[in-house]
Amino acid sequence: MTCSSVAAALPALHCRPSRPIGFGFTDWTLVTGTPSAPVAIAFRLLEAATRRGARGEELCAAAGFEPAAYPLKLGKLPLTILFALWEAALAHLRDPGFPIAVAETYRPELYGVLSWMAITSTDLQVALEKVIRFYRLWTNSSWWELDHCGPGVRLAFVQPGESRLGPRCDREFSLAEMTSAIRYMAARPCWVPLEVRFAHPRPSPRMQCHEGFFRCDLRFDCPRNELMLRPSDLSLAMMRADRLLAQFFEQHSGDLLQRVEGAPDDTVAVKRMIRDQLRSHVPSLQDVARQLGISSRTLRRRLGEQGRTFKDLIDEARSELACQYLEQSRHTLQEISHLLGFSEPSAFHRAFKRWTHESPRRFRARIQRRS
Repeated sequence: MTCSSVAAALPALHCRPSRPIGFGFTDWTLVTGTPSAPVAIAFRLLEAATRRGARGEELCAAAGFEPAAYPLKLGKLPLTILFALWEAALAHLRDPGFPIAVAETYRPELYGVLSWMAITSTDLQVALEKVIRFYRLWTNSSWWELDHCGPGVRLAFVQPGESRLGPRCDREFSLAEMTSAIRYMAARPCWVPLEVRFAHPRPSPRMQCHEGFFRCDLRFDCPRNELMLRPSDLSLAMMRADRLLAQFFEQHSGDLLQRVEGAPDDTVAVKRMIRDQLRSHVPSLQDVARQLGISSRTLRRRLGEQGRTFKDLIDEARSELACQYLEQSRHTLQEISHLLGFSEPSAFHRAFKRWTHESPRRFRARIQRRS
């Protein structure tokens, strides 16, 4: 099947794209190393802020963003600049609902082959699994995880790093954007998740924009940023299910992904390896470098170029797993301490207080009260 035959076979999307949709697919710049984001998000943010009275040039100057460098609105920009744009927009607008407003401008064609691959899948579960598998085509700075949890299904957005204003806005936007995508892919504009969970504190007592958009319970100060789905949601049919087209898009995505994974994002790759191995032992930098097929010196240098250290990544992986164990399991604190590779529970207690500013016992009690 060729790109021209795909173009002839696919019906038009029910949207008004800013430019014709091509089937050479979106020209993503396959960036590795520095955490980055699609520049299309920055332009959507600026357009939404301008409609609300902000001066785009002032926001760009505050964030160090140069729109003229992206004449086709394609490619990547450093994640730090996107975060700075969110912060500049919020400082001007003082509207906690702004990230949700930007997500309301969702257009499927912006995601190129990821959108086509999803809408031609059989059902939502298959679509999400493909998007998760190939999300690296969209960005090297975050990923999605799908797993069953009791009576529900978690669709978690994972973006390593701190939780200041810019990252918090980007995570709220991402959960809302995924909600828009599911509504579109399943042709169910009124679909709502069971619950939406944010890892940061509630930004405002009044959250009309969030409540009006998600139309479900919102929870803050949670361990992860995630949408809670019903198991039945995974069976929702996709709007353009087509086996042959789905195979074509998956093959094309696989070809693109091979180009990306030829030079993987070291921070994400190393963090995943650490998380996988922590259950049995605390890996060393030498262990991980050996698995990546590079020298310890090269790995240390690459992490340094991204402003990270191996010790930082061990700490972050332990912190994330600790919160996950405390929320989702019945392991005792001593068992969790052992699973995370601490020599004794007191060492785990001190580390957890350093990460979260509260004790593991208090954290678990707070989560259980909210449940």
